[in-house]
Amino acid sequence: DEEIEADLTSFRGRGDADVVICQATLEHVRDGEGALRGIASCVKPGGVVAIFSPSRNAVFARLNRVLPEGMKRRLLFAIYPEKGMGHDGFPAFYDKCLPSDVETIAKRNDLELVERRLFWKSSYFYFFVPAFLAWRIWLGVSALLLRKDAAETYAYVFRRKQ
Repeated sequence: DEEIEADLTSFRGRGDADVVICQATLEHVRDGEGALRGIASCVKPGGVVAIFSPSRNAVFARLNRVLPEGMKRRLLFAIYPEKGMGHDGFPAFYDKCLPSDVETIAKRNDLELVERRLFWKSSYFYFFVPAFLAWRIWLGVSALLLRKDAAETYAYVFRRKQ
């Protein structure tokens, strides 16, 4: 095992890893395509890449992109105080954070789709029933129009082509 600290958007791996796991990271980089390219460059042929990320179209992601950073932190930590323990939040950009973007970029970087899981709910609005109901209606309409890109979060497993 090796731990590497680098800018994921410009990093180029040696193509020698068996597995790379990227969990809840892509939404925090300004260059999602560069980050996925960096991840793909790490795995050897036959190697596996596992990705979990929130979608750019999720209601919480849309709010995250339009609210000022300070307001986002205050709201998040007021509603979910446990999330504020030990850090002050991270900026989120959601660049190329749609399932269709991830699949396209993966294909361009010689990654074959093994498994896709789309998740249609999160816990962000459970605290307030009217917001929860509005969010569920929004998600239903979005799913009709945007299909897989309306998912709140997603998980992928890709394999590097031989």
